[in-house]
Amino acid sequence: MAKTLLNLALESNKICDVCTLASNSSISSIKHFELLHSDIWGPYKVPSLSGARYFFTVVDDFSRFTWTFYMHHKSET
Repeated sequence: MAKTLLNLALESNKICDVCTLASNSSISSIKHFELLHSDIWGPYKVPSLSGARYFFTVVDDFSRFTWTFYMHHKSET
């Protein structure tokens, strides 16, 4: 695993397609909670220690503050 992380560090000067698209967004907020981004991830094959297989993230566009909520079922959203 350390070898993989080292390879990622050496290739960090490369810009991925998603990053390029995200940085060209014309939408920007001027205050907290004006624009929130959210996403649900999962299901994962290996559950967390609490048994969660999904997680829900919310990002405030202005501050980039991120909340993460672990869920056992997608319906908990």
